[in-house]
Amino acid sequence: MKDGQADASLLARWEKLGLNELQEFVLISIFPPIYADLFGTLQKYEQEGVLLRGLDRDSEYWFTSDTVRSLIVNKETLASHAFKAKLISSLMLWLYDSRYVMPAIELLRKFEEYTAGNFLFENLEDEWSMLYSRASLLLMVNYFEEMPPNWQAFLLNSGWFHVAIAMNLDLDGAMRKGIDSIVYMPDRREESVRYATFIYTNDSPIGTKPDLSGPGTNAYWIDRFRQFSKQKFDGMSLLAFMNEEREWEGCILIEDKMIVHQVLVLYSHLILDNYVNPTLTDSERARLLKEINTQKSVSKETNTNANGVDYGAIKKEIETQFPKNKDGEYEDIDGIMTALNKKSEELGNEKITELFLWDENKEKFIWNDELLK
Repeated sequence: MKDGQADASLLARWEKLGLNELQEFVLISIFPPIYADLFGTLQKYEQEGVLLRGLDRDSEYWFTSDTVRSLIVNKETLASHAFKAKLISSLMLWLYDSRYVMPAIELLRKFEEYTAGNFLFENLEDEWSMLYSRASLLLMVNYFEEMPPNWQAFLLNSGWFHVAIAMNLDLDGAMRKGIDSIVYMPDRREESVRYATFIYTNDSPIGTKPDLSGPGTNAYWIDRFRQFSKQKFDGMSLLAFMNEEREWEGCILIEDKMIVHQVLVLYSHLILDNYVNPTLTDSERARLLKEINTQKSVSKETNTNANGVDYGAIKKEIETQFPKNKDGEYEDIDGIMTALNKKSEELGNEKITELFLWDENKEKFIWNDELLK
């Protein structure tokens, strides 16, 4: 068969599978294509693709919370076609609908216990081991914000971090959701620093140092970029770094270079507070402020007379720190909120967080005249 005919045959068989975008993503993620044997790969997809729709089943085709809780994970279970079929069908449901966090997290707990925490499934044949490891990684990234902190640390601080990047999983969105689950700004910043630290100290090898002295690590490439960019973690500096052949020649495969690029992107987002201070509309800022006040509220009311706080002086201090633009409007709303919350903690007065409020009628933030009287 000529190359053109072979390509047409492969394409026709792939289209015949009739997979939607999510089904294609899951199938390729858990069964990565072998480019040296595309016909064999496609045959594998034809065998396994039916499971994505839950069609290959004698009974219930996905794991419920009850079935996962009672599940005994051992080598015999993992090597069974029935378990694999139900897992693949469950992945389609769990990755599409976040309401299934409980069975997903519980299955990860079972896998963690079975693999002694490394999710490698080393006592299984390679095909089965890769399937369960990559399925675990899909669930970890998808449910990142719901995972316990030690799992988050494991993902960001192990070789699985690089595998997740190579699989094109949305680590950027995962970390953003993890930080967005935290309301209070200083805590959001602390979480961002925590993620960045895990990524920086990840000593899994990636690429080779230019002097050929050994493999590179996240810390090595981050420090190399920091020196190149004169500590500017901006997009233009990163673009220049990635295109500077002297930084890469003879020391790294193109696949590894792509992974390093994404490591630098994710790390830059974290240290530049991209997740801590997301771009918000004014109404979203108002909602966030309301949540902050609710979270930090105490039953005992405080007021100016009770503790002698000078709200007018605080307002002047904020106005000095955050001047208005030429249109007479404040630009750094998030900075004002953070400063007021910090001042509230310092003085032990929750009312300070109410000094700057969203006005529904004016559709903007204004100073609270009632407190300033």
